[in-house]
Amino acid sequence: MVPLEIYCVDLDASCLRVSQDRSKRIPWNHRERFRLRQFLESEKKLKLSPHYRPYKLLHTDEMLLEMQRPFTNGSQQTFDGFQQTFKMGYKNYIEGEWECAKAFLLKIWSAWGFED
Repeated sequence: MVPLEIYCVDLDASCLRVSQDRSKRIPWNHRERFRLRQFLESEKKLKLSPHYRPYKLLHTDEMLLEMQRPFTNGSQQTFDGFQQTFKMGYKNYIEGEWECAKAFLLKIWSAWGFED
């Protein structure tokens, strides 16, 4: 059995604004459905490509950057500190060092000032 690595990214979707622009209504007909299927298929191929690197989106996608902002307080240094503390807490948790893990994770929880 191969161990599974778990990756986690903290994002707050409430930061995003939903566009209310209804002026560009697209007629929902066979042609538009076909075009949508083509688009979705091309996106799927892109994401299944061996050259696809989703982690790069965390540093380039405007929406992902906006959703990360509450956890960075606008500073990469703050975000790096958060990641270091979380990694230490997570490693202790994996190793069964419950009290030590709890201390690290509570430190993050209290520093952020809001419940995740």
